[in-house]
Amino acid sequence: MLRYLTVPVTAFQQNCSIVWCDETRAAAIIDPGGELPRLRDEVQRLGVTLEAIWLTHAHIDHAGATGTLAREDKLPIIGPHEADQFWIDALPQQSRMFGFPSAEAFAPTRWLLDGDTYAHGYDHGVEPFSVWGIVRATLERGGPDEPEMGEDIDLEGFGFRIWAGGQS
Repeated sequence: MLRYLTVPVTAFQQNCSIVWCDETRAAAIIDPGGELPRLRDEVQRLGVTLEAIWLTHAHIDHAGATGTLAREDKLPIIGPHEADQFWIDALPQQSRMFGFPSAEAFAPTRWLLDGDTYAHGYDHGVEPFSVWGIVRATLERGGPDEPEMGEDIDLEGFGFRIWAGGQS
């Protein structure tokens, strides 16, 4: 079964999500905008193994820690849409403008286009679903004070769909 944890990060309190299969303990992190030590602590506390970074889009509060996390943990970056290259290239400048820790530009392992789906290590014959749906659901649940544990999602596999333009 898929589980997730929402961890609000950065001064913007953007909801980063850790999603994992409770059977395999394989996990992905969605939109790691910042606060890597905090996110790593949550991954360790959950006892899961990060296998990928998934990005809905490349604004600084969603992608600010992506380059560092991918480089240090040797993780593939799935998404966002190729139209977000401008935002990826601007991450170092944006981190200075907004007072974020230094952010690295990065090259996604795989760009996503409208209609693409992705499932990695979790697909047991179940159609991938929209991670953005989970992110939206957790926005309503999450809060700035502490991580929020989401309800179980009754799927044996998971993946996600990105919309053209990479924006919500």
